[in-house]
Order: sequence, then structure tokens, then C-alpha cells
Amino acid sequence: MLFDPLSPRTWNAPRFCTTRRMRRGFTLIDLTLTVLILGIVAAAAAPRFSGAMLYYQVDAATRRIEADINYVRSYARFTNQSCSLTFSATAPTYTTTGVLHTNNSARVYDVDLAALGYPVTVQANLDGGRSVTFNSSGNPQVGSPLVGLTAGTITITSGVQTRTVTIDAVTGKARRS
Repeated sequence: MLFDPLSPRTWNAPRFCTTRRMRRGFTLIDLTLTVLILGIVAAAAAPRFSGAMLYYQVDAATRRIEADINYVRSYARFTNQSCSLTFSATAPTYTTTGVLHTNNSARVYDVDLAALGYPVTVQANLDGGRSVTFNSSGNPQVGSPLVGLTAGTITITSGVQTRTVTIDAVTGKARRS
């Protein structure tokens, strides 16, 4: 058979109209549905996420206070001198007396929980006061003439989340609950 350029049967032109092209992307409907589903999932997860953030912030602040009370207690035993810890009545802060800062500077060890990113309130009840003194043996004492601590609790609250740190009256060790 001879090649005839005018015959449609012998001419191998691309057939754009008769074959289906492959899809190479997403349609606007696909993208809209995906964004809509992600928005619904995010809206459902947001309240749980904020509740979890409050829980972990209160828990972290509680762990920090527990560790600092135990640090002041062990510092008093290590240096063989009395050391005090005083909680503020208005702000979530506390300061120490007789304890140097942990970075070995000459500053007094004090903590501002709000500046550290913990939006909490702290209520200290140390036999009716806000201050506790650890003697050279690490035993907790309170009051103007120092007497043994009978009940010491620090309550940390943010929103509906509440945690408590208790100071043992005999050993002076702090424990969270």
C-alpha cells in the first residue's frame, strides 16, 4: 500500500478528541471538601486541647514548686543552717532566705511562675501563714517563735485544674497530689 497524504486512514495525527487525558491534580471540589473536613476535626479538638494545656501547665507548676521546696530543704541540710521559703499573697511567686540561686550567683533564689509561662494562682497554707523555715536537720518550722509545722499545703489552680503540694510535718519532704 502506498502512502497517500490525503487519506485519513494513513495519516497518524494525534487524536486529542477521541482519547481521554489523564488527570494531573485536584479539582476545586476536592480541595474544598478536604479543608471542610479538617476544619470540623479542628473545631472538635480545640476544647480538649485547651483543657490539656491547662492540665499540663498546672502539673508543671506543681512539679516546680515541689522540687523547689525539696531543694530548699536539702540546701538547709547541706549547709547546716536554717533556710526559709516564703510565698507571695498576691502573685504566683516565692522567694527564699539563706539559699543562693542555682546558677551559683550571689542572687537569692526566687521564682516567678507567671514569668515562666505558668498562668496559675498559688495559695499557701502553712499553719495559717505563707512561710516555712527548714532548720539544719531539714525539719519544717513556722511562726515567729519557730515551732514545728503541723499542716502545710500549697494549692495550685488554673481554670478548673487544681493540684496540691503537701509538706510532711515530720520529714519536711514535699509531695504533690
